[in-house]
This record gives sequence, C-alpha cells and structure tokens, in this order.
Amino acid sequence: MQLAGVLAIAGGVAAARYYAIRTELHLEVERSAGSLAQVLEDLLAEHPELLQRQALEAVVDRFARKLPAVARVSIVDATGAILVDSHHAAAPPIDRQALRPLLGEAGEQRSSFDVAGDRYLRVSRSLRGRYDPVRRSDVVGAVTLDMRLALTDAAVTRDLVSEMALVLALCIPIGGLLYLRTRRSLVRPLEQLAAAGAQFTRGEVPAPLTFSGRDELAGVARTFNEMVEARTAAMKQRERQLAEAEAEVKVLRGILPICAQCKRIHTEEGSWQQIESYVRDHSHAEFSHGLCPDCAKATWG
Repeated sequence: MQLAGVLAIAGGVAAARYYAIRTELHLEVERSAGSLAQVLEDLLAEHPELLQRQALEAVVDRFARKLPAVARVSIVDATGAILVDSHHAAAPPIDRQALRPLLGEAGEQRSSFDVAGDRYLRVSRSLRGRYDPVRRSDVVGAVTLDMRLALTDAAVTRDLVSEMALVLALCIPIGGLLYLRTRRSLVRPLEQLAAAGAQFTRGEVPAPLTFSGRDELAGVARTFNEMVEARTAAMKQRERQLAEAEAEVKVLRGILPICAQCKRIHTEEGSWQQIESYVRDHSHAEFSHGLCPDCAKATWG
C-alpha cells in the first residue's frame, strides 16, 4: 500500500507536470508563430512590392529551413490567391475558403492536425499593410504557418523524464522511511500483540506489553495487560481455593485390612484399632451409635 501510494503520488505529479510543461511549450510555439507572422507583416508593410507571386519565395524558404519548428509557410493576397507556399506535401492543402474571414477583417485562426503520426499546429493570421480605399481595409493578405509539435512533445518528454527522475529520487527514500516508521510503530506492535494473544490462549502468562506513545495501540496494550492481570489473579484465587478444599477433605483410599471377627482395622503402625476410631482419625466423619432392629432383638429380646 505504501508503494502504491508513492507510485500514485509520482503518477499524479507526472501527469500534472506533463500537462503544465506541454501547455507552456505549446504556448511558446504559438508565440513563435505569432512572432514570425509579425515579422512577415512588418516586411510587407515596408515593402508592399513583395505582394506578388514568387516574390517572397526566398524569404519563406529561409524561414522554413532555418527554423526547425516551422514546417510550412503559405501567404495569400487580399483576393485569396496563393502567392507563395513552402514545400510540405504531406500536410493538407491550404483552405482558402477558411481564410476568407481573415481577408475581410483582421483576425487569427488556430487548428491542429496529424500527419503520419506527427502533430502540427496551424496558425492563420491576417497581414495588415497600407490602407486600400477601394476595399476600405488595411488587410493585404493572410499567412498560414504550420508548426511542428513533435519537437515540442520530445522536449516535454525529456523535461518530464528529468523531473520525474528527481521526484523518484526523493520519493524512494521518503517511502523507505515511511515503511520503516510504519513497521516500527504499527506492524511490530501488532505482531507482539498477536504473539501475546496466542500465548495467553495456550494458558501461559505473557509478558506485559509496553508500547510507546498514547495512540490506539497503547490503549489496546493497556487493556490487554489489564485483562491478563485480572485473568491471572482469578486463576490464582481458584488455585488457592482448590488447595484449601483439598486440604480440608480427607478421603480413605486403598484396601483396609479388617478383622473378620471383631471388625478392627490393622493400622500402618501394626496395631489394631476400632473401625470408628480409625475412620474418625482419617476423615471428618463422626459416629452416632445405635442398634439396628436385628441386633436389638438379638441383644434385648
């Protein structure tokens, strides 16, 4: 149970840290995408002549190749026509229809998708430039950035492994100390109590239990000691009563050599003693003399 508790604590900490690190790194990826979109917006604001087909290919290729997290960069003009799209054949094509709201009013969209087991974050953002009185808008186009999350997930796993190694390094000694403390304060007293109970059941008198502290086990030990003392005192009292009864009772046992004529008994000392005297000496019986009908008739007629 203690091992399960330590593992549960470690699992809870791991889950909490995983989602915390993952959220933090994903936000970092989103901020990176926002920063890159801002750079492109500033570039087009300063050089509006770049808003034509293939004019931004060199810039986009540099972003896609120099930044490992950037998987794809796509730019469309105010009409929705694709001006440049870096090579990322495995990703789904740009949904120009979904970009229509971003071309009418400045805004931002976020979505995620999976490609061949790898996760990607897609950030689409309006590009603002010089105000166009005909269109009555300063939105000159939109950019779509596909950011790789595999690197982020790898960083999450790496950071989580390092943190959990530290957590386990702390939890294992703490768990060991908890086990030793529980063993000393709970398991051993219970073992002593069970052994004393078995000894008491066999009729033996166990040694008094001494548990330190004032917890429930100490109360159980005091109750058990009082029970043993009361039972032992009762047994000793019964033994004394039995000994006193045996001392008071005298029982005649064995074969008594008796005269067939006079009925006197041959004692251990070698003399002959009247049966009344012999029985009186060897028991608490007393005699009351009288005559039976036969003897009375034979004697008195």
